Amino acid sequence: MASPESTGPDSAVAPEPPSPRSREAVDRFVSLWGEMASTWGINRNMAKIHVLLYCAEQPLNTDRI
Repeated sequence: MASPESTGPDSAVAPEPPSPRSREAVDRFVSLWGEMASTWGINRNMAKIHVLLYCAEQPLNTDRI
């Protein structure tokens, strides 16, 4: 049985950084999503931010975006 200390929110293991291939795929998806969105009348930068937040494994602050 797990102790109460090991089941709290602070005990979560930090996720591994994405592999270079995974990072490249997300970067390409963000770029393509921005291009597609501009054809739909949506601001390209807003679309890129939207998909970046959607793909992120953790919440991102403005400095990381």
